[in-house]
Amino acid sequence: DASADSGPDATADMAPTLCGNGAIDGAEQCDNGARNDDLGNGTCRTNCMNAGCGDGAVDFILRETCDDGNLVDGDGCSSTCQREARGTCGDGTVDAGEACDNGARNSDQLADACRTDCTAAACGDGVADTTEECDDGNVRAGDGCSATCRREVGGSCGDGMLQQQLGEECDDGNNAPGDGCSATCQLEPPGLSCPDGTVDATEKCDDNNAVNGDGCNPTCNLLGDVTTLLPAAQFGISGAGGMAVDRDRLWLTEDFRIGFVSLDATCLGGGGCTFTTVAGNGTQGHVDNADGSMAQIGFVESLATDGQTVWFFDQRTIRAISTTAPYAVTTVAGDVTAAPNDCDVVDAIGSAARFHGTRALTYYAGVLYFLDGCTGVLRQFDPATAEVRTVAGTQWTPSNPAPPMCPTNLQFSCNAGAAADGYGAAGAMVSPRYMASDNAGMLYITDTNGETLRTYNTVSGYLGTLAGGTQGY
Repeated sequence: DASADSGPDATADMAPTLCGNGAIDGAEQCDNGARNDDLGNGTCRTNCMNAGCGDGAVDFILRETCDDGNLVDGDGCSSTCQREARGTCGDGTVDAGEACDNGARNSDQLADACRTDCTAAACGDGVADTTEECDDGNVRAGDGCSATCRREVGGSCGDGMLQQQLGEECDDGNNAPGDGCSATCQLEPPGLSCPDGTVDATEKCDDNNAVNGDGCNPTCNLLGDVTTLLPAAQFGISGAGGMAVDRDRLWLTEDFRIGFVSLDATCLGGGGCTFTTVAGNGTQGHVDNADGSMAQIGFVESLATDGQTVWFFDQRTIRAISTTAPYAVTTVAGDVTAAPNDCDVVDAIGSAARFHGTRALTYYAGVLYFLDGCTGVLRQFDPATAEVRTVAGTQWTPSNPAPPMCPTNLQFSCNAGAAADGYGAAGAMVSPRYMASDNAGMLYITDTNGETLRTYNTVSGYLGTLAGGTQGY
């Protein structure tokens, strides 16, 4: 009856369990008070249960060789906490205990790749993946890269002024995400939410599929339409030509001249576009002038710009055009009067530098990168110091094994050795030709004779291979 349940024994039975008080209460298996420990060998755990297989701590007293926190077989650690035999990481087969295995494509350098220990790419592994703004090899906050691999920038982010020295890649005057410039002033690549059927701020279209050729491409940034800016009768690119784009201008070469098309509402809306010449008088030559219209331009290989200056290759030199009137033209590296030599590639300051088969001028983070294709190297030019230096690859010369044929008439007939991945000079390219930047620290290079798409990490200096190796599709 009711009175039978109200005695002292009933009160004791209903007393709460106090794990950690040093006394074994209720369903507790042990209780050593402050000495309870979840990591020690043979210790009472903090939940007042005895150490045992499946608690997530390897206990050598219990002769465990592993403990993955469960009692499941086939996951690399058996139900008796003994290591299970596993395959070889790198064999292309995902074995027990491996998160992935892409064989030779495992990489500790490429974004999103399966790592060489067969773990999945993740924040804190030192490689900035496509969903990460940075990755400094740890998950600590307050060191410039947050615990979730987002850039940590100062209070200036969102003031509308780009300050690259503070880690900003963009600054659109707000801290709103999803508009092309993130809340931490990092560029937001298109396609992250593509396809979901909704056209977001960084997308041109979104048809809810990843099919090409249907009017919206798989990354939702191309419609497949073509707009003729300048009719052929009005404009024709001569020579090797070149193009570069800044915030609102498309820079072009035409008949030994360089100029721009303003990408304004009239032009893009179909009302007509106008080519404005700023440098070169139409006569082939190599003459600098404070007035760009009085300068002479020769064989232009490629263009690049940061919005303040346009740089271009011209007859074994790097030249610069100010983007404000009167558009002064200046030679900033190389010497047009110097006689070319076989495989002439010399790292130096300003006019002492030498170039050979220069291609693919690309601007990123205050530095110009370019390829010396015939000699198979990646080089850079620092506008602040005028220094030219080789950052990847080793120049093929008559004294270097398997040299290319580099005739003095600068006809680029290359016959180089094999390509190789590696840091700095340890990397090798066969005949690199084109290059593009993702504005996040990675350069992508087509190694045409090597039939590969290469990558160069501007932070680590690693030259890798992304795709290819055999001719075909």
